[in-house]
Amino acid sequence: TTFAFSLPSAARVTLAVHDLTGRRVSVVQDGELGAGAHSVRWNAQDGAGRALAAGLYFVRFSTPGLTRVERLVVLP
Repeated sequence: TTFAFSLPSAARVTLAVHDLTGRRVSVVQDGELGAGAHSVRWNAQDGAGRALAAGLYFVRFSTPGLTRVERLVVLP
């Protein structure tokens, strides 16, 4: 999966995947990024490198001025 987003100015970006209970299972991006377009790839693995089970997850994208949560389905 590739997550694509644009930043109007440099900002700290956190992009994390959570399971249905709200537990964070993977951190895809956590750090300062410059202004402009960005894309971050994620291979459906948890923080220890294990493949996630098929199912519904939530992706949380956060910057100092914005937080957005979207659904993500991992297929077998």
